[in-house]
Amino acid sequence: MKRNLLILLAAMLLACTLSAQETEMPRLRHNSITTSPTTFLGDAFLLTYEHTLPHHSSLEVELGGQGFRWNEWHASNLGPATRPGCVATLGYKIYLANGAKNRAIANAGGLPPLSFFVKGRLSFVHQWSTYDVPRGNEGWNLITERYTFHENDLSLALIFGEQFVTKHGFVAAPFFGFCIPLWIDGPYHNISNPGNSAAFWGMTTWGVKLGWAF
Repeated sequence: MKRNLLILLAAMLLACTLSAQETEMPRLRHNSITTSPTTFLGDAFLLTYEHTLPHHSSLEVELGGQGFRWNEWHASNLGPATRPGCVATLGYKIYLANGAKNRAIANAGGLPPLSFFVKGRLSFVHQWSTYDVPRGNEGWNLITERYTFHENDLSLALIFGEQFVTKHGFVAAPFFGFCIPLWIDGPYHNISNPGNSAAFWGMTTWGVKLGWAF
């Protein structure tokens, strides 16, 4: 956890440093496409599309996959891996723009060059695993049958972060949040132990989104 916080603090310091170098009024950008490289640590990928709304806010839609190397990783010492699955999220973000330039751009419906934000997010995860289940034996030969078990997870998250957009459109947004499992239907996890996915890591979600605004 300390390492994760250090990564986020370093990213926020970089954003503030770059912001101090921005002197020109950038053009309005209403959309962005980003991804968080930190999801790769969990053998997952999540792509985010953001579209601004009036009144310092935006909508975010995320789609991704996970567990690409589950068969190699789940029995190793590399730590818990995500199971094969797909992820979709829907988020509503409120920008807390600081400074006249940032507020003017947010008021005009654009992505502010530098702003703190608060986001509520609803996540859906569908995941599965395939196992060889013993069905009997013929002498010394064990007979197995392959079964695939599925699970559906629904959760809410409250996320805090800082987003920086350069005049050329590069986006950097470190974030950290807390997840609340709402419903879990499957054999792998429960409300008190939601597991890991492309959208969350246990009861938390964190990372640094990188991409481009347009």
